[in-house]
Amino acid sequence: MGLFTNNKKLCPVCNSPTPRIFPTAVEGMPICKECNRKIDLPDDMVKQMSVAEFRQYIDFWTQNKALQDAFTEDLRLVASYEANNFLVDTTHGWFRLKEEKNSLVFEASNLVSFQILEDNELLFESAGDVLKCYKSNLPDQVKEMSEEISQLAVQIQVNEEMERMERERQRERERNGDTSSSDYHYRPEISLPVPLQYFYIELTLNHPYWGEYHGKKYGPRFNRSNPSVGAYLREYELNVDCLHEIAVALMQMINPNATEVHEGADTEAPASDAVSEIKRYKELMDAGIITEAEFTAKKRQLLGI
Repeated sequence: MGLFTNNKKLCPVCNSPTPRIFPTAVEGMPICKECNRKIDLPDDMVKQMSVAEFRQYIDFWTQNKALQDAFTEDLRLVASYEANNFLVDTTHGWFRLKEEKNSLVFEASNLVSFQILEDNELLFESAGDVLKCYKSNLPDQVKEMSEEISQLAVQIQVNEEMERMERERQRERERNGDTSSSDYHYRPEISLPVPLQYFYIELTLNHPYWGEYHGKKYGPRFNRSNPSVGAYLREYELNVDCLHEIAVALMQMINPNATEVHEGADTEAPASDAVSEIKRYKELMDAGIITEAEFTAKKRQLLGI
């Protein structure tokens, strides 16, 4: 009630007072905050609905509420905008397209197919009863940037040191009564490369209100103070491992007996390579860079178990 609610314009769904300021409208009729809170629809769909269609949606949302209350997140894709995080409940075989507690829960039967990409390149996709995993060229491309990144790191350190020295000189001038401003040009902007803009997840859905979904998250970025190829690749690998887990979970929803194939990968990698990789990840865990759970997941992947 009160100053910001309108008792004369009632919600066409539940007859509650509606907001006076910027209400969501269906067929030109404002709806209440409670009904508005339940909207989890593709952009602009509400504007195209009749009041009768919107009532049907609210009934659908109410039936879906039991799944919302039972949903338990196991995996998430941290999206570019936190509210759009993609969540997976592997226990029930459910997923959510948004972070909000009131967002719809989708069941396995709602998922037709999916793709996960890095920029325009496929990483994972469902193909019938098979999960296809593609070899990425990005790690090799980043390794080729090692010399450039090392030079940038040195330049950043030089700029920071020059700025520190100028601050010291400015403080010394002020102590000597010189209040004139310095003509020193502070640290020039250094443009760090962005090898990967976004990871994308794209779903084809069989659902009364959603036919498709497109989500994205930022790719790794070089540390602006201390850029490192090694640190970048570690973050990239953790991202890909998480995306692989999500791909496996989604594939299990499509077909619990699905197999996994690796496109473009070496058909038989030497066992010694796996052992050396496991040792490298063990060192990362001991150094506190990755967790024990992340190390265990990577070890299982390398051993194929």
